[in-house]
Amino acid sequence: MWPALIVFISSFIIADGICTVYDCCIDTIYLLSFEDMEREGGPKYMSNDLRNGFGLDKADQEANASRRHT
Repeated sequence: MWPALIVFISSFIIADGICTVYDCCIDTIYLLSFEDMEREGGPKYMSNDLRNGFGLDKADQEANASRRHT
């Protein structure tokens, strides 16, 4: 019984560590994306997939379309 308990506790600690690292990576991606969007000239270093994920290309197209109508 003791070896099973030790394996369970060890696996829990390892899984928690992996989830914490993953969480930090996702937070870093969001923070750097927002920093990139706030800089002058708009997003410069974002990949196309990340732009689509944030809906930036669609917003740019809608903004350009509304400028043409005015």
